[in-house]
Amino acid sequence: MDVSRLLACRCSRREFLVITAGLLVACKTSSEGTSTTAGPAATQPGEATVPGATATIEAAPTATPQPTATPAAPSIEIVGDDDFKAWTQRALEMIQTRAAEAYAEVTASIDIIESVPAGSGMYVEEKRYAVGEQTAYAPGYDEAQQLIWYAGTIVHDAHHSARYIRGDDPLGKDAEIACLTVQKAALELMTDDPFFRDYVQGLIDGADDPANQYWNQPLENRHW
Repeated sequence: MDVSRLLACRCSRREFLVITAGLLVACKTSSEGTSTTAGPAATQPGEATVPGATATIEAAPTATPQPTATPAAPSIEIVGDDDFKAWTQRALEMIQTRAAEAYAEVTASIDIIESVPAGSGMYVEEKRYAVGEQTAYAPGYDEAQQLIWYAGTIVHDAHHSARYIRGDDPLGKDAEIACLTVQKAALELMTDDPFFRDYVQGLIDGADDPANQYWNQPLENRHW
């Protein structure tokens, strides 16, 4: 498996701290879309008055309903197309049923999981996990492996957010090792297949090697 690079940095436009970790997995073809969190606008009557006459009430046109983000858990919304929503819901259910402690941290540390075209990362100040296609889907592996890997990335990035929330440094080598360790522990609970957890352990063991320090790469190169 080829290793891609990932770096924690501050978003230049919003000045939000971005925490990410990245491994390269092949990306399955998937339609990308977005959904908005806004629901249908409430219809409010508008009042028109005529001088010297009784005021009349005219109903405003009904607004076109807009798609809403799907609630994934009590504190998480999924924003994306229907395939992404269903896929992410399955990943969260896997974490919930197989790695309960990790799931508790996920729901406490992530408010939004959002589909983006590329450049995965955890926006800790927003508690928003932005997920690129290559992170959400892993072509070259069977569906069960793809889902397990995606679930592991959610656990990893949730731990970045958890560190930020409690005042620990969410950046750099030590933070990455901590997040990789939590990710590996969840993978051990979610599957008997050692492939992914051994790969994560290799990243932990190689954290001092500059060639393995994916967190020092530009945001656009980041994906799992």
